[in-house]
Amino acid sequence: ERVRAAPDETIEQLPRFLAALDGARGWRRRFLASLLPDGLPPPPARAWLALEAAVKTELPPLLAELSSPAAAAAPPANPTALLLSLASCYVDPPPQHAARAAEALLASGVPQLLLQRRIGAGERGDADASAEWSWLLRACCRHRTVLSFCSRVPALLAAIRSSAHLSSRGAERLTWLWSLAVERRQPPLKGDAEVEAEALVALQAACSAAAPLPAEADGGTADTDEHLRARSERALCVLELLETLRRTAAGALPPQLLLLSPAGSPLWAAVQEFGAGARVE
Repeated sequence: ERVRAAPDETIEQLPRFLAALDGARGWRRRFLASLLPDGLPPPPARAWLALEAAVKTELPPLLAELSSPAAAAAPPANPTALLLSLASCYVDPPPQHAARAAEALLASGVPQLLLQRRIGAGERGDADASAEWSWLLRACCRHRTVLSFCSRVPALLAAIRSSAHLSSRGAERLTWLWSLAVERRQPPLKGDAEVEAEALVALQAACSAAAPLPAEADGGTADTDEHLRARSERALCVLELLETLRRTAAGALPPQLLLLSPAGSPLWAAVQEFGAGARVE
């Protein structure tokens, strides 16, 4: 709150606070992370620049720690959680610094490390899978350059398909497939019919599972309690998908690409068909 209420004071006093914590790197990181809470609007532009400069100095040693075999012997503060908190500075920048933030994020090496960890994890789960997949998706939804970079990593699709976390998070998985299908259609890539077909099949399955069963001849309903629960879960999945699409359309992919491009329009048509059916019901 103080950062947002008094940005000039933040700019002036931040170096002094960080200098006071110079011998305690863990506390410096936690202090900076506390200034970048999730779910709040980005700080004013001048304050963000001061925070970004401080974050930029902290990320390289933290990345080195996470990349080393000794990372398993983690300190009390979860280093992955700290990394994602600090790097969120680049995911939620003030609008006028979005291009700078995207370039700095790729230059930081954070997306590359997370991709390496998720691809290397294969089918096995780990404590960081949920946070890392969700953070990567946020970054891709926000920045076209990050999405473009990720779309060119050949092993990413296999990692998405085998991820236990994404198999239980239908909206995230659908957003990954949808955004990759659209981005891979952009030059110099020639598109990926397999990804587009997979995204459409998965989306149609989610929408179909959320639809009611046909009414029986006696005027009753064929829905059981079990099916109603499944319908509710799938309907929530579609609603979550719509929210991530809204964020993507406001960030990485404009609506004309996300919804109306050759790759996006069949997917959007499936969502609209589901919406029309829900209104009729």
